[in-house]
Parts: sequence; C-alpha cells; structure tokens
Amino acid sequence: MTHTCPHCHRTDLKLDDSMRLEAHYMPARVVDTSSAIIESWCLLGSGANPVESNQQPEVLDRGHKYRLLTLDGALEQTLTFVKRFDPNDPTRFPGNHEAYPGTTMQSVIRFLIERIDYLQNQIPDGNNVAVRQYLVNCLWLLEDRAARRHGYDFDYRPDDMLEMPMCPHCGHVVCKELGNAKRL
Repeated sequence: MTHTCPHCHRTDLKLDDSMRLEAHYMPARVVDTSSAIIESWCLLGSGANPVESNQQPEVLDRGHKYRLLTLDGALEQTLTFVKRFDPNDPTRFPGNHEAYPGTTMQSVIRFLIERIDYLQNQIPDGNNVAVRQYLVNCLWLLEDRAARRHGYDFDYRPDDMLEMPMCPHCGHVVCKELGNAKRL
C-alpha cells in the first residue's frame, strides 16, 4: 500500500516503523525551476502523517464551522463563520452559547463570484453566467435581510452589491458606521 505526502504530493510512499512517511525526494514537477530539474528532499513531508484520501466535508459546529473537501493534496481547510454571543442578552443570538471570530456568508459569496468570473474567463459557459447572477442575488437577499432586521432602508439593486464596500465591523454594506444607513 502506498501513501501520498501532504507537502509535495508524491504518491508512491511507504510508511516507516512509526507509521510516518518515509524520507523522500520531491517529485521533479514540484521543484522544477525554469528548465532545470533539481532533486530536493521533501523536508516538510518526511515523517508526516499520510494523506487521508477519503476525507469528506464535515460539519464541525453547526451553522458556524465546516471542514471542506480538498482536492489534489492534503491541505486541511476549515470555513469558519463568525459566532456571536451576548452574555447580557442570551436571546440576542439564539442557540449560541459561545463566541468566536469568523467570516460572513456575504464575504464567501463575494469570493465565489470572483471564482466563477475566473472560470468564465478560463472556459466560457452559459451556466457560469447564471451561477454568477444567482450568487449576486443571494448577496442582495442577505444584505436586504440584514438592513430590514436593523431597521434600515435598503434601496439598492442586486448589481449594486459588488461595488459597495463592506463594513469592517459588521460585514454589511448598509451600516451606520459606513454612513449610508437611513432608518425606515
């Protein structure tokens, strides 16, 4: 049975007596500099745990933290959404009993839009255009929901979303800190 190095992605490795990856050279494609092929030891991958090839996406903290599927290597990626808790008013964020930093769905959607734009430039496809519009609409719906929850007027179109800056405190595009929030 062979294993994959989490650093250089060499796939023909065996485990040593300690169940760690054997010392090995990196594949030439990893260390190729211009046209010269250089052999180099994989110092980071030697002695590492082998790649788990069957790792599936996993919910780590429902609604807030997720382990993502990673392809073509052993990079563990966790998507963490902000989790808020107000000890003075536990009903403010129902179901939360702790807090930690993280991102917002709006921020992730903005990068998904950037990603689909990249894919469209790489290999154009009509579905990319549709996916982009759905993502922009999702962004608009989330911002409209937030503005209404905070009692602000939200007189913007979906296509306005990508031009509007996000507040560094709350992550929304309509916010009193940005100076564009008007009460309903």
